[in-house]
Amino acid sequence: MDPEVRDIAGPRTEVTERRTAGESSGNRHRRDGKEVSFRGRVLRGQEVSVPAGYMGLVLKEDHKPCSEDEDRCLNVRSTFQSFTQWNLETPPSADDVLVMSMAWPKIASAIHAPVE
Repeated sequence: MDPEVRDIAGPRTEVTERRTAGESSGNRHRRDGKEVSFRGRVLRGQEVSVPAGYMGLVLKEDHKPCSEDEDRCLNVRSTFQSFTQWNLETPPSADDVLVMSMAWPKIASAIHAPVE
């Protein structure tokens, strides 16, 4: 295992899915999003898009600095345009902090736009 990746949930933790009789395998899709079960607790999720003009990045630090004064070097491992946001047992909503943060670039551009 990569030394930078730590399994905080314990060894070989697997996500199991909640299904009812006759339901196919895979994530359970509901009208309001996705639903899975993890260690007996329901996780409810929704797809969140990265704001237009932006790109999500997955970064990795190959070498940790020896001191706080030393520069850090991060490398791009992958990019994404959307991700799934999960809540523990409560359905995702527009009031979730993560969803609201995706609106910030549009708000910031309006705030800093020239006044005519």
